[in-house]
Amino acid sequence: MQNFINIFLEENSVKFKNVVAIKSKDFDITYQELHSKVNEIVQCLKSHNVTQSLSIVLRFQNQTLLLLVSLALFKIGSRQIIINPFDLLSLQLDKLNECDADLVIQDISLDHYLIEDSIFIDLDLNVQKRKEVLSKIDQNLFNGIAIVFLSSGTTGKSKVVELPSNVFLATLENDLNVCPFNSCEIFYSYSKLYYQFTLRRILVALKKGLTVLLPNYNSHDLIKFCIVHSVQHLILTADQTRNFLLKNIKNYKKSYPLLPKLKSCTLSSSLINEALRSNVRNYISKNIYISYGTNEFGNISEATPKDILSNNSNVGKINPNVKIQIVDDTGEKCDNNIVGHVKVQTTSMITEYYKNTTDTIKSFRDGWFYPGDLGKLTEDSKLIIEGRSDDMMIFSGVNMYPRELESILDEHPNVVESAVFPLKINGQDGIPFAFVILNKSIEEKELLNYCEKKSGWKRPQRIFTIDKFPRNPTGKVLKKELIQLSIERLKANQIKIS
Repeated sequence: MQNFINIFLEENSVKFKNVVAIKSKDFDITYQELHSKVNEIVQCLKSHNVTQSLSIVLRFQNQTLLLLVSLALFKIGSRQIIINPFDLLSLQLDKLNECDADLVIQDISLDHYLIEDSIFIDLDLNVQKRKEVLSKIDQNLFNGIAIVFLSSGTTGKSKVVELPSNVFLATLENDLNVCPFNSCEIFYSYSKLYYQFTLRRILVALKKGLTVLLPNYNSHDLIKFCIVHSVQHLILTADQTRNFLLKNIKNYKKSYPLLPKLKSCTLSSSLINEALRSNVRNYISKNIYISYGTNEFGNISEATPKDILSNNSNVGKINPNVKIQIVDDTGEKCDNNIVGHVKVQTTSMITEYYKNTTDTIKSFRDGWFYPGDLGKLTEDSKLIIEGRSDDMMIFSGVNMYPRELESILDEHPNVVESAVFPLKINGQDGIPFAFVILNKSIEEKELLNYCEKKSGWKRPQRIFTIDKFPRNPTGKVLKKELIQLSIERLKANQIKIS
């Protein structure tokens, strides 16, 4: 990682000397200035005893400063952990302890600190310290570790993902091969740098010489934002797409798509339903991409506009450096179009969670990583994700997958989004229930009849409405919370299964 960062910053400072590398609300930084500023921060941190043997938490509100300090730490070779200063303080302390941090570097503007070993810094490199930073005696403990992320998935329980430099570099090189970026184009990710996927794609954009709009903006109308700033590459989660893009379509009376200049609109999730894909393609941009991957593994597949046009439910072909198998419960390989457990492998990958034997045994087996997804491969080698392994239902002796039921519900004109999950009632497992967000009131019976016409008896047995889904920080629906809410509603209303 040190060489990667050093080389691309130096090369781009010459090749794209006066091109804006980072654009924020307050100022622009050219590639020449970026190279110089990162080197200044490196020297500043080293003068305060920041070395590659330290494990450092980055805690910044200012996204520009966060990116600059992160780049500096990559050059130094320190182990870095990025946390969100807007999380509950108790949650931040838990993350700090789970990751074994030695030092916190944060904005001067933040009026509180987590530990005594803290450095406060601003863009002018004014530095304040709680106390002197001490050099670490054990020089080998964290050497070679580039970055640490906490992966929560849909369970809500965090797992510490520790990525060595060679593994993180391999994920970046994988992204470089699939991202449709060209130099001097304009890139924007709505998510902030507290998430690994955002940081990776921003590093790739900088490597390729793009202008990166940092997510310091709080725009709730992404259509207007993209038009004003001439955005050519946009990255969103499914939740952001619904709330900040599609929700504003009605405000624009013009021909569709609304953002014809977008060269890529990447949705970063495996479970982007067909209705959402179609809406983005019809109203926003034809150039829709679906990126499927995990914090532990990086990018697994990338569906191009052509892939999506030919099969609206797939997440694309597997990336060149990735091996994949779909296996049944016994570990035997499944034939094409048969749903099974997804397992993936690449030459550079982690083989364990940090200090977590239980989840390591579950997810890392025989040199393969199991992301916990159910999927199938088509005849033309495209991957389709059917849902999470924990969500699969066996109802009346038949395997049922949430995605197939959600796809039916999402086609109804009154349904904005749906979530299907198994519930245990009166000793019977796997009974399909659903929650839906509606744009117009409709009776449950009408929705049930609609599903029955579409798929017969393979439908949800109950459908509840909700204003907003509980989600994790990356936008994934927390179905365990929906299960608990269903149980509470059943108890309160004494609802019987139809």
